[in-house]
Amino acid sequence: MKNQNMNYSNYEKDLKKELDLLDTLYKKLSKNKSDEKSLKKFEQLMKSKVDFKNLIPSSKSFEGENLLTLSKLWMILILLKINKGKKQQQDFLTLVNSSLTRDLNEYEEYRQFYEDQCEQLFSDEEAITLINKNPRKEKKLEKPSSHEEARNNYIYLLYRPEYFKKIDVESFSKIKKVKDKSKSRSSNKTSSYLEDLTKEDETDENDEKGDRLNEEDMLSNVLTKIKALKEKEKNKDKNKFRTATNKKNKKVEEEKDDSEDKKIKKKKKEEEKQKRKKSKV
Repeated sequence: MKNQNMNYSNYEKDLKKELDLLDTLYKKLSKNKSDEKSLKKFEQLMKSKVDFKNLIPSSKSFEGENLLTLSKLWMILILLKINKGKKQQQDFLTLVNSSLTRDLNEYEEYRQFYEDQCEQLFSDEEAITLINKNPRKEKKLEKPSSHEEARNNYIYLLYRPEYFKKIDVESFSKIKKVKDKSKSRSSNKTSSYLEDLTKEDETDENDEKGDRLNEEDMLSNVLTKIKALKEKEKNKDKNKFRTATNKKNKKVEEEKDDSEDKKIKKKKKEEEKQKRKKSKV
C-alpha cells in the first residue's frame, strides 16, 4: 500500500510533464514533421504506453489510456500520419472520429487545428458534398457556397458534429447540480459505511476491506485531479482563442481607422490645393 501511495501522489505531476512535453513536440513537428530529435522523444514517450504503429492508436497501460485523452497527442499523430490525397482524407476523418470517442482536453485549440487540416485536405466542393451527406445536417449547403460557409460546417464531416458545437452553459449548469447532489448522497452513504466498519471487530477480513476502500479513494482522488487538470487546460485554450480573436478584431478596427484618417487627410489636401488654384486666378 505504501508504494501505491507514492505512485498515486506522483501521477498528477507526471501527467503535467507529459502535457508540457507534448506541447513542445507539437510546436516543433508542426514546423517540421521530419525533425529527428522530436520524433525520437515522441517515440520514447509512447514506448510502453501507446502503440501508434497502426492508424488508430491503442493504449498499452493505464498511463496510455490517459495520454489518449490529450488532444495534443492526436494532433501530433495527425501531423505524422496524414498527407494530401483521397485516402488521406478518409484516414484523417477516421483518426478524428476515433479521438472524439474520448473525453479530450483543449477543446478550442483542437477545433481550430481540425478546421485548418480540413482546409488543407478538402476543396470546398469536396467538403460541401460530404457535409450535405451527413443526415444530421438538416439545412443543406447550396453550391457554390463561400469558403467561409464551408469552413463553418466542417464539423458535419464527423460522426459526432455536436462535439465541436458551442457548449450550452445553462444545460451544463443543470447537469452539474444533479451530479453534485448525487455525489453528496454517495458521500453520506460512504460515511455511514465507514462508521459501521469502525464499530466491528478488527478482523483480518475487515482489514482487507479497509485496504480496498483506501485504494479506491486514492484512485478516485487521482481521477478527480486529472479531470481538474484537463478542465484547466481546456479553459486555458478557450482564453487563448478569445484573446486571439479580440486581437484580430482590434487590428481590423485600427486598420479601418487608419484608412479613414488617410481619406480625410487626402480630402483636406485636395481642398487646399483647389483653394490655392482659385487664389492664383
